[in-house]
Parts: sequence; C-alpha cells; structure tokens
Amino acid sequence: MRTKITIILFIISWFAFGQKADACNWKARYFSFNTYDSCNSNTRKASVGGYVYFNSNLMGCFKYQWRINGNIVSNKNIFSYALSQNGTYTITCKVTDTCNNCDTTFSKSKTISCLPNCHWKSRNAYYFTWDTCGLKTQYGSVNGYLSFQNTNTSCFKYQWSVNNVPVSSKNNVMNLPIHQNGTYVIKCKVIDTCNNCDTTYTGSKSIGCFNTCKWFSKQIYFSGWDSCNGKKYKNSINGYGGGQGCYKYSWLVNGVKVSDARALNYPITKNGTYTMCMRVIDTCGFCDTSYCRNFNVTCVSNCNWKSRYPTLYTVDSCNSNTKKASVFGYMSFNSNKSCFKYQWTVNGVNAGNNYYMSYPVTLNGSYAVCVKVIDTCNNCDTTFCATKNITCLPGCSWSRRNMYFNAWDSCNGLKNKYSINGYFGPYNGCYKYSWLVNGVKVSDSRTLNYAIQQNGTYNLCMKVIDTCDKCDTMYCKTFNVSCITTCNWKNRNPYTFSWDTCQGFGLSNSVNGYISFQYGKTSCFKYNWTVNGKNAGNTYWTNYPITQNGTYYLCVKVTDTCNRCDTTFCMSKTISCFKNCNWSNKITALNYVDSCNGRRYKMSLNGYVAVNQNNISCCKFLWTVDGKTVSNTYYFHAPVTKNGYYSVCVKITDTCNRCDTTICETRQINCNNSSIDEIQSHAWHLFPNPVQSILNIDAEKAIGRLKIYNCNGQLIYSESISENSSKVDVSAWPSGIYLIRKEDSGQLMKFIKQ
Repeated sequence: MRTKITIILFIISWFAFGQKADACNWKARYFSFNTYDSCNSNTRKASVGGYVYFNSNLMGCFKYQWRINGNIVSNKNIFSYALSQNGTYTITCKVTDTCNNCDTTFSKSKTISCLPNCHWKSRNAYYFTWDTCGLKTQYGSVNGYLSFQNTNTSCFKYQWSVNNVPVSSKNNVMNLPIHQNGTYVIKCKVIDTCNNCDTTYTGSKSIGCFNTCKWFSKQIYFSGWDSCNGKKYKNSINGYGGGQGCYKYSWLVNGVKVSDARALNYPITKNGTYTMCMRVIDTCGFCDTSYCRNFNVTCVSNCNWKSRYPTLYTVDSCNSNTKKASVFGYMSFNSNKSCFKYQWTVNGVNAGNNYYMSYPVTLNGSYAVCVKVIDTCNNCDTTFCATKNITCLPGCSWSRRNMYFNAWDSCNGLKNKYSINGYFGPYNGCYKYSWLVNGVKVSDSRTLNYAIQQNGTYNLCMKVIDTCDKCDTMYCKTFNVSCITTCNWKNRNPYTFSWDTCQGFGLSNSVNGYISFQYGKTSCFKYNWTVNGKNAGNTYWTNYPITQNGTYYLCVKVTDTCNRCDTTFCMSKTISCFKNCNWSNKITALNYVDSCNGRRYKMSLNGYVAVNQNNISCCKFLWTVDGKTVSNTYYFHAPVTKNGYYSVCVKITDTCNRCDTTICETRQINCNNSSIDEIQSHAWHLFPNPVQSILNIDAEKAIGRLKIYNCNGQLIYSESISENSSKVDVSAWPSGIYLIRKEDSGQLMKFIKQ
C-alpha cells in the first residue's frame, strides 16, 4: 500500500513541476538572436543594433532588457543605438518569461573601428612665433602664425591665447600688443569641425626690450574729483594728469578705457563706486605706469523729489494711552502718486508698505521712522526719515543712567589686530547685553573683540536690556576699516619649474612641478596642485602620472594661512614621447577553441595569439575570462563548469613602445550533447604570400566557411567551401594587409596583397 502511495505522489509531482520546468525550455522555442553595426553604410556616424525573436505562443509574456557594456539601452525586442567613438561593445539581451517566471540572456560583442580620427602629425603643421623687440615702435607685440601643408583647412577654427588669456584673433595669424618685459606663452588651439577633433600648439617669447622707468623722478601729477564735491561738470567723475616728456595718456573707469586725452570728464548716470585710473605711457622709454582713485558717488538723482513737495508726518500716541504707545507715519506728495511704492521701517524693522504706517512700541526710547519711496515709472527712489522720542511708558530713563559706551577698531594702533572692539558700563546686575555687527548678533558679553578679515564698513551696535524694568536701548557706531593689507607675492620672489619624463629624467611616465619662495614665512603656506583641473597633490612639488600625449596644464594654489591670502601659479607641458602601435601589422594570428568531450581538455575554453618575431620580445600577455585572469602567456586554457556565454579577452602590452590593446570575443559553451567532440585545428596554408592575383588555399579536410577582412576590420569576402582547396581572385583588391579566418575552427592567418 505504501509503495502505491509513493508512486501516485511521484506522478503528481512530475505533472506539477516537470511540466512547468519544460515550459522554460528556451532551446525548444526556436529563438533567433542577431546583432549588427552600421559601419559599412556611414563612416561619419556609427551605431549598433540587435533583435531577438521566438517562435512561441507566449510572446505576450516576454519582457526584454538590452544592455551595451552594462548600460541599459532598450526594453523592446529590437533596438538601434548611436555611437560616437570606436571601441568594443558587448551587447546583451535578457529575456524574461513573466508567465513561467524564468529568464535567459543572450550576448555578443561588436568592434567599431570605422569612425574617423585626426592625424595631426601627418598634416605637416608649421607653427612660428616672433616679437617686435627689434623695432622701435610705440608698443611692442608678440605674434603667432600656424599653417598646414597637407590638409584642407576650410573646416578649421583657431583659438589663440597668450599666458592663458584669450586673444580675439580667430584665424591662423595672431598679433597682441604688449608694453612690458616678461615671458609670454603663446598657444593656438586648432579645432577640426568636420572630424570633431582638436590639438594645441605652444610656443613662448621672452621679452626684454622695454626700459625700466623711474616714475618717481618724472614729476608726474595726477588729480581726480567727482561732481558731488561741488565742482562743475555735474553728474561726472573728472581727472587731470601732466608731466614733461614723451607721454601719452589712457583713462579707464572700472577697468574700461574711456579716453586718450590728458584730461577726463566722464558723465555718470547712477550712484555707485567708480575706480578711475590714469595710465601714462612713456613712448621714448617704452614703459608705463598707472595712477588710480576710488569715488563713492551718492549725489546722482534722476527724480526731482524736491519739486514734488514731499511731506512726512510722524506722531505718537503717548497722550492717549500711557500703558501702550505707538508711532505713526504719513507721506504725501503734491504730484502724481500712482507710480509710487512705499517701504516703512522703525529702527530698521519693516513696518508697512502703504503711504501711512502705525507701529506699536512697548519701551521708551528714540525711534527712527523712515519711509523709502520708489518711483517705478522713472526708476528712482529716495528715503525720508524722522525721529520720535517715546517717554510716556513707565520704566527706564536711560538718559539719566550715565551709561558709558566705547568702541574702536584695530586701525587706530591699538592691540587686537584686525578687529573691532567695544566696552559698556557701568555694571548692573539687571543688565543683559547683545552685540551686533552689521545687524548680525556676535556676542552676549559686556565687552567685544570681533575679528575681521577684510576692509569695509562695519556697523557696531550694543543692545542693553534691563530685565528688572523690562526695557532696553541701543548704542551704535560705524567704522570704515582700510588697514588690512594683502599679500605681495611678487616681492617674495617665487620660483616655479616644471618638467616631464620625455626629457630623460624624473619619475617614469609623469609630468612634474616645483615651487619655492626666496622670501616669506613658508611655514604658513599650504599648496594645492592640479593637472588639467584634477587634484595632483598638496606639497610644494607634484609628480603626476600620465599615459598619453597631449598638453598638460599644471597649476598650484598657494595659500598664506598667516596673512589669509592666496595666489595661483600655472605652467604647461606638451607631451609627445608616447609612440602609437600599429597592432594590425603585429598580430599574425588569434585563435579561440572551446571543447566539451575532448581527450585533453574536457569542457574548457582555450586560445592563443601570435605576434611578429620582431615584436615578440617586447610583448606581455594577459588573458581573462569573464574578468578573471587565467593566463599571462601567449596561450590560455580555462576549464569551465557550466554551459553559457563567456567573455574572453586578451590584453597585449608593447613594453618597448609603451602601448597596449585589448581584444575580446564572446564564446558559447553548450555541452548538453555528449556526442560533441573537441574542435580540432587542422593544418592549412596560403600561397603565394604576398599575392598579386590568385590566392591558393589548401587544407587537410573540407575548408568550410571562409571570411576575409581588410585592415580596417571590414568583411569583404565570405564563402562556404566543401572542398579541401580553393582559389580566391584578389587582383582587383587594393594593396595592403588582409586577415583570413576559418569559421569552424576560428583559425586566423594574414596575407599581403601587392
């Protein structure tokens, strides 16, 4: 009886689970999976695509997930993906059967090499820089010229710079006027807009032809004023300069040149800070200097407020209520007020936005009532203020308390450098204190020492609160601080130096930089190096590894932590010592073999690569299967434990020329059929090699499918041959190197068409 029950349960389990397992027999669904690329149809653009199809009644249950190099690109059964650069792309499609809760993954690799690259070296560039130090002109100049002998330059754009400052020239010639000695680094970046690539040419000129002028002995005088001081020329800033000699003048306002005359009358239309500089050029001595002055203009007004007869009324409510009090304000004009907006404040606190205001107060004291009136039609504004003294509330009489308030800044020669300071007295146990700097609370103590880091205007206020009588008052003072000095980096005699390993010394494959100072407390210095914007170290020197040619910009930011200032020094190095490897001429054969029941290697992946004898001593090899290293010789053998797709890659490194390449292929292992034998490599050969017209192919057995590729990796010939010999007519093919591959064994050989 127990045996019958066991048999029944087995039959039920077989129907319940065995049937469902068979439902996910992907092989029985007669699937079709294919990938392709567009290199043969368009060499300026490229794309890869793929599709998967099943002969199944469950198509509605399927979901798809396509990936390229691990990135998801589509969720349909067919896709196309645009590419912008050459390389090897691994394409996978994961198919999920949501009805039977199972999935499988298909994978294949495509190598793209059809996108064009720029070969600047073959274009025979001629780059020349010069200066005009030999010419006694008013100004000197540095100049640059760039031309190409073997290319069409209609697609080229030029970007010139001198000492990393862009120059306006946009063609292949540049001229920049200069007026002082120094080293000028001249660069020209050329952009090929047709092939979407660029390169940079660099040169430098050291200028030493300008004489050093002793301006203090030339008796130059300089005067400047603005119209707010009551002089003529209303709404303007003005200047006058003079001296005996070969002088020319150039006036600048806020860095912009406005005049070449000896005197300046520059009209202004709005209030603000204006920096006026007079640059004097000695055309005989080839030198110049500048005199500058700052103006804070506050008198410019577009609106004639006086003609509008403004009236500000302020009242308080002390006579009507001695326990509560308010201040009131009212603004009137004898003109059109439809364009006016109002902003009321009482002791700096917002109090309303109408033409009138009511503000409740709880303490006796002085209240500054201000209203800012904005004329939105004429785009101008003005402020009216009045003061109301509230004394009717019970409590504090601060004027009779003999309060003592003192404040000072470090510019007056007192201790506590770079600070503003305050003190309040006399002491009272009911008092609490609150110090504010520019409206921000900074301390609750009776005294204040507030460190500052930069020049400017500081408003210092001390608020005293009488906690016993529940009242308060405030004392304020304003400071214009101008004594904080900046760092004079030039006087510290900085020395910078850069080098690269192309010059035959230093650490291998690197660009290097060094900075030192003759004067200054370097123990206060901190350093931050960057190379092409990337962090490269935090000491006074840097060693930055590199792997390819190009221009490298080295910058070091030096921070003086004692004096709280910093500056940045930059240099550039153009690297051209890395050689390019022509791998298509070096690799003579590349073969992959997978096996299932072979005598020697059971269920394994195997392969080898052959390199020209002239290069073999310089080459190193690294084989990986699914990212795991399996060999470092020219061949590999990797046992596997299950069926599936495997990504096999070999990285070949040329240690003599410092370059490498990686070749990958996806291999499938399917050893479910025990009758599959190990794929054997059979001898075959080509002749003649080199060949001019007919290429003969002989093999030990039927050749099978043959494919021939040109040196760009493009398939140009494909045929299935059932005989063990064949002839291929190559007479019409271009001269060059070709690769021929037997698809059944993966064997690869090279021949040359003359």
